[in-house]
Amino acid sequence: MKLNLNTNELYTDDNEFIKKLKCSFDVDWEKMENLDENSRKCTVCKHAVIDTSKHTDSELIAMVRENPKTCFMLELNQENLKII
Repeated sequence: MKLNLNTNELYTDDNEFIKKLKCSFDVDWEKMENLDENSRKCTVCKHAVIDTSKHTDSELIAMVRENPKTCFMLELNQENLKII
């Protein structure tokens, strides 16, 4: 997957748009409640937050199609992420 740091837009490796990332809460991942090995619950908004390092581009697209408000967590140095 690719992240445009100027626009906060997330794309697949094939340049298909996934989602624009935006969160005004800035909650620390480590302080969120574990839901399972791939997601946590935000302590502020109560949404599930998905760890993108554990998923493929197609899985992320499917999640956003099912729920456009899906929240993602990503680290700029994770192996499956390219910064553009």
